[in-house]
Amino acid sequence: MSNALQTGKFALTGIIMLLSSATDTWAQQVQNDQQTGLLRPALDVDNANQNNPQTVATRAPVQQNNAPQPIRLQSNQPQSLPLPPPPPPPQPEADPFQPIGIQAGSFRLFPVLEITSNFTDNVRTDPGGKLKDVGLRLAPSLRLQSDWVRHSLNFNASSQHVFYAKAKEINSNTFTASSALQLDIRHDTNLVNTTTYQLSETSSASSEVPGTAIGNRNDHELSFTSALTHRFTRVVATLTGGIDWLFFDDVKLTGGGRENNDDREYIEPSARLRLGYEISPAIIPFTEVGYTPRIHKKTLDRNGLARDSQGLTASAGVGFNLSPIWDGEVALVFEHRDFKDSSLNNINALGLNASINWRPTELTTLTFASTSSIDESTTAGISGIRNFGLAFDITHRFRENLTGTLDFGFVYNDFIGTGNDDKYYTVQAGFAYAIRRELEWIANYQFTHFQSGTAGSSYTENRISTGVRFRL
Repeated sequence: MSNALQTGKFALTGIIMLLSSATDTWAQQVQNDQQTGLLRPALDVDNANQNNPQTVATRAPVQQNNAPQPIRLQSNQPQSLPLPPPPPPPQPEADPFQPIGIQAGSFRLFPVLEITSNFTDNVRTDPGGKLKDVGLRLAPSLRLQSDWVRHSLNFNASSQHVFYAKAKEINSNTFTASSALQLDIRHDTNLVNTTTYQLSETSSASSEVPGTAIGNRNDHELSFTSALTHRFTRVVATLTGGIDWLFFDDVKLTGGGRENNDDREYIEPSARLRLGYEISPAIIPFTEVGYTPRIHKKTLDRNGLARDSQGLTASAGVGFNLSPIWDGEVALVFEHRDFKDSSLNNINALGLNASINWRPTELTTLTFASTSSIDESTTAGISGIRNFGLAFDITHRFRENLTGTLDFGFVYNDFIGTGNDDKYYTVQAGFAYAIRRELEWIANYQFTHFQSGTAGSSYTENRISTGVRFRL
């Protein structure tokens, strides 16, 4: 028995020594693997299970895997960085044929020059004996737009010069320039100052120009307005003050002599107050009242009449911006003018001032405009001229670089004190084909019918023009 125990003791001692040697060998191998990065520390499953009670505590049995281990780079070996993602593709321009202008400091300039040849079948707008003629038309223009963080300044200038081959005496030159400076005084208060000069022409077809006139009469208008707008929560108040100065050149007459037009010259100071209530950002109804006296350069006109007058205006309307499809303003306007000379009848005019834009598609825009005003006169027996105008325009883009327009116009001149009223009807159709961003080919046809209140003064005219438009 003692021999058997002794033998078992030796056997147990050998097994223990063998297990101890294997354990030391395994521990040394683990340490080496950790240093080389081939073996990562095992997760503390027990602690993880304590922190997350939803984790199942039972360990899955370890599966033997004889697949070769992936080769891992040592930390001191160079590693290539991933390639950056490719840049996004360039986005197409909203309008590749739209001019981008010229940057000049904090302003951007948009110059345009139109050169067209004109053909007319009634160059002198004669009721009979029409004279056909061709002419060269030059129409430069410039738009300046500020690029300021606060405040803004816009300037526009355009002119038109027409030279005829036969009727050189009616070569025309017109010009318009305007500027608008907006000062943002506070977030709810701004001041807009506007200055405008306009040179226009009136032909002998008008009842206000003698039928014996040579060429057209030049009319000048210079105006300045300052409008202060302030918001009181939903109430928007605008106080506007300004002055207009109108003067007219003399007109040469056939057979010698001139018509002096100094008695037509007058100034018109004005003051207006508009109050609007913002029902929503899209709808603002408003009312407006104004005072507009007129003071003439000469106390008496060529007929011995005192043309100075006092004017009052009142209007009620609504401005709206319902969506990208509809926007504009509509107002019912009443104007009263009381003349200093008792022999001149007072004038009351009720009209509609409107500007409405409708965009049924992204390619089509329809515009409706209506105007009402009272002008001066120096004709004996006529107190003044009550004017009403309507215009309907359609613009459609057939292609990205092809735009067509169709316009209808009507103007009614009511001469107070006589039944000889004038009516103008116009129809225009044209298109613009963009060859490139800086160059367009343009063409236009216009039909005009003038129905005069004076017998034998009505006429019709057809006018065709085509040419190019340069723009930057």
